[in-house]
Amino acid sequence: MTSYDGQKITYDNSGNLLEYRDGWNFNWQNGRQLSEISNPKRNIVAKFKYNEDGIRTCKNVSISESGQTKTQTTEFCLNDMQILSQKTSTIVTDSKGKIVNNTTDAITWILVDFGANLGFTYNDKTYYYVKNAQGDVVGILDQHYRHLANYTYNSWGKLVSITDEKGSDVTQDVTHIGNINPLRYRGYYYDNETQLYYLNTRYYDPNTCRFLNADEDPESGNNLFVYCLNNPVNYVDYDGRIAASTIVLVVGSVVGVLGGSLVGNAIVKHLKLRGKHYWLCVCGSATLLGIVGYFAAPAVFAAVKPVVLSAATTSAFMFNKLQVWIYRMLGFSDDWISKKATEFLIKHADKIGKSGTVSTQVGRPYQDSTLMIRNIMQSGKPVLDKSLKFGLKWIVKGTYWNMNKHNIKQATQGVYELIVDVLSLRIVHFVFKS
Repeated sequence: MTSYDGQKITYDNSGNLLEYRDGWNFNWQNGRQLSEISNPKRNIVAKFKYNEDGIRTCKNVSISESGQTKTQTTEFCLNDMQILSQKTSTIVTDSKGKIVNNTTDAITWILVDFGANLGFTYNDKTYYYVKNAQGDVVGILDQHYRHLANYTYNSWGKLVSITDEKGSDVTQDVTHIGNINPLRYRGYYYDNETQLYYLNTRYYDPNTCRFLNADEDPESGNNLFVYCLNNPVNYVDYDGRIAASTIVLVVGSVVGVLGGSLVGNAIVKHLKLRGKHYWLCVCGSATLLGIVGYFAAPAVFAAVKPVVLSAATTSAFMFNKLQVWIYRMLGFSDDWISKKATEFLIKHADKIGKSGTVSTQVGRPYQDSTLMIRNIMQSGKPVLDKSLKFGLKWIVKGTYWNMNKHNIKQATQGVYELIVDVLSLRIVHFVFKS
């Protein structure tokens, strides 16, 4: 997309937006991380910070109007990609820089063991979410289960309105709990200032129905900016990667059909049905539960993914082809899987075997050094080696010490190359190049 509503849109060489609709401008860091959004027409500047895994840890927003400047700094407490709590400090200054107001607010989310988000506490008051089957937050209840807010979105997630318990529109009331709560459509984090959703790997604009930058996987086979395969009613995207949606819905349908067949068989046996009544019952049951499985898949996906994430984070992380397929199906990025694989390999470096090529190679006094292998893995971020089903490759600068012809120890600067086949737990390539 090079224009929107007659407005020019430009990108950098990585597919990141630079100039956007309605006067918004973007700055990026580390390739795909959005570092700053600004809009001179609205006197808004928003800056972001991220941790080493690329997950947002801080948001700083400055808005100038009516001779005053309001600066809000929100810091996030995280567990991997999930926000546990946030603290927001708001400072308002006049035209001379004098502080006229200074407040601090905090939100802590209520999570159950498998990561589902039930609600939150805000300044010591408890609130609960009302969600639909697709994970949209459609309402907020107080601790006495009274409706305080209702959200209406279009099918792409654009906020249509927020209403209070009386049905009055409070969309512009920034002090209302409906506006204070940041989790909205699909459970995404909503930035009120920019009207963008943050999905951990990318930002989504419900106004243009597209992501701000390209998919990190250029070989996904889809439009790299597209959201939910342009079908948000039936597809889900929980973290900015679209490939998981189709698989989840297909699996939901298949499970539903199989379950329906079993239920149908149980019914016909109990009722002793024969002939066409037998087939009508079995096929009808399979079709019905197949449809249920298709539409229930997004909600199941939302519940299962945190379970897998928690299990993978807290347990010994082992790998085989099926497990890697499951993690990818559930939407975990290859970067995330690689990180967990690296942690496992570092911990069990002494158990990593070597291929015949590596084992028979001569002139490599470093080939049996478990400590050196650990150091290499800890010194650099691996990339996927596409010659293997799931292989990780490290290229790390280092020093190789050897003895010269005068029997004097000397140092050679160069790079170590290490490739590990994670699925077979074997080193398939290990060399030093000066």
